[in-house]
Amino acid sequence: MVGHLLAVRGAFLQQWRVTARVRELVLITFFQAPLAIGLGWVARSSDEPAIVATVAIGAGLMILWNMAVFYTGFAMVGELVDGTLELNMLSRSPVALVMLGKSLAFMTFYAMPAAIGGVGAWLMAGSNASAARPEMFALSVVVVLASVVVVQFLFAPLTLLVGGTSGFFNAIMPAGVVLSGYLYPVATLPFGLEVVARILPTSWAMEAFVWSLTGSHGASDILLRLLVAVGLSLVFILLERYIFRLAETRAQLQGSLTGGQ
Repeated sequence: MVGHLLAVRGAFLQQWRVTARVRELVLITFFQAPLAIGLGWVARSSDEPAIVATVAIGAGLMILWNMAVFYTGFAMVGELVDGTLELNMLSRSPVALVMLGKSLAFMTFYAMPAAIGGVGAWLMAGSNASAARPEMFALSVVVVLASVVVVQFLFAPLTLLVGGTSGFFNAIMPAGVVLSGYLYPVATLPFGLEVVARILPTSWAMEAFVWSLTGSHGASDILLRLLVAVGLSLVFILLERYIFRLAETRAQLQGSLTGGQ
């Protein structure tokens, strides 16, 4: 167990040294924050302060999702192309844990431009909302962030399985925003899309998050949504474990890993 934790820590630090650059932070903020701020400007027309706040915070989550899912998605493919996946597969710790460390590094770094965009959207929206149920709000924030980590991590092995197809994330990133309910409740989606959205733990966590802000539902209803989000997250973890095994098998069947591309 200690060895596995050290593997996650080592992968996190290695990826952090590569990713955490001031230039990268400035560029991502420059390109992503204006959209979030624009959404805040649109949201300010609402008469519901809690809804305005939800859109502002959701705009920050949108940035976090878009950046984290993209870079996490290509982390395993990058290891294969660079010829370092072979070393990771020979280590005692599962490749999934190494990729988790890298994914957490991406999440931590890109949380900074996400926070900047979210604060900008909040200021533009002029929201003065406060959480109607503070204790549920705090718990909801934790579950929302954990759900984002779990869902975006799925794309590390999945991208390798689909061959790192160019343009793959052009559909994944906006679909994730819509189906996760970052900007508006999934209950407002057409029935077919709502059914798909309910598969994602993020949709349940965001619904609980909104309810904790608005106070439109009781604590028991909010807690139930959070429990569903946690349960679905566990299902995703099991699914990711299986897909990682498929991805490793795919890499092995390509012959020499360092020369398979």
